Amino acid sequence: EPLVRASVVAKGCTIFIALCESSHAPPYSVENRCARVSLQLRQAGPVASSLVELVAPMTWVNKAGPAPRGGVAPPASAPFCLLVRVHRPHAPANSRGGWREYPLADIKELPSLELPGGRKLYVAVRQHGSTRALVVAEDPPLRRPRRGHGMRAWLDKTFSRLGLV
Repeated sequence: EPLVRASVVAKGCTIFIALCESSHAPPYSVENRCARVSLQLRQAGPVASSLVELVAPMTWVNKAGPAPRGGVAPPASAPFCLLVRVHRPHAPANSRGGWREYPLADIKELPSLELPGGRKLYVAVRQHGSTRALVVAEDPPLRRPRRGHGMRAWLDKTFSRLGLV
């Protein structure tokens, strides 16, 4: 289903409304980077949905964001939130437990999803161009070294220990 992006620009006394096709750059996506775990998700917040989507392992789905209900859009201060849980194939489809809410307002790491047996799925929000992605993975994300903790800092420390500096 195609996505349409609208932008409103005022030039003097004239208001321009530009509509463009934006299926190639949806505002939100959910990436399941797990090899063996499927996820279930549904929209949370003021326009919560009871429709549950399944995200298979190593796939992603694009999300258009909150749709206006009754012609009234949610306030801009309300972040787009998703409810996510691990898919349990033998659990009833309408079971209520295990849902965890994840807002996509900030680019950061979020609380993990717990798997049976104590394993964790790591969850983070990332920005890919104009798309904000909720990323779920079995391994923790690679961190960029903080300033002063990279290869150069290691070399400087090593050379000073050896008395070469």
